[in-house]
Amino acid sequence: MSTMPIVILAGGRSTRMGADKAMLPVAGVPMIHRIAETALEASSRLVIVGREKPADWPEHLPATFMVDSTDTGGGPISGLITALESLEEPLVLLGCDMPLLTPDTILLLIAAHRPPHVATIAIATSDKGFPQAEPLLALYTPSVLPELDVMQASGRRSLQPLIHRPEVLMWPVPATHQHELLNVNDPETLAQAEARLAAQRET
Repeated sequence: MSTMPIVILAGGRSTRMGADKAMLPVAGVPMIHRIAETALEASSRLVIVGREKPADWPEHLPATFMVDSTDTGGGPISGLITALESLEEPLVLLGCDMPLLTPDTILLLIAAHRPPHVATIAIATSDKGFPQAEPLLALYTPSVLPELDVMQASGRRSLQPLIHRPEVLMWPVPATHQHELLNVNDPETLAQAEARLAAQRET
């Protein structure tokens, strides 16, 4: 188990789902609870950025909650800036919409990081067969903050431009783990995630 903080971004507006995506049940369990449980199997430190702690948050999922003080609808950049400025140390950043993610994949990401890189971002093969980066399965260090500040000041919402920076390491996710990067953004991907989880329970 790692002691590196794992940060889950949970402040998105979930426009495609039409509901609070983080709290959306996947196979009967709120998605953010699934991600939190996975994170706590990989690290002893969990931070959730983007909302206040819910009154009914499970006691068995200890987490620090941070309201994203810089968020003006600017996407995940503001949440990452908030986390890096508050924690002042390297961290793993996760979205709240990957319910298939396992602790092993998080630990492999941490092990892949090499200084002097300012970040390590997962990359996998998309459904169409070309490489696709996943900046919300990544390790970021405080050294990336100047670049994030420039991106935010220019109106950027996405972290995708970081994948082109030479100081950012791209980590190829092993083929046996790539299905874990399924993002639940709409009813179709929700159904795919639930089918996969059901199949896992049967094996």
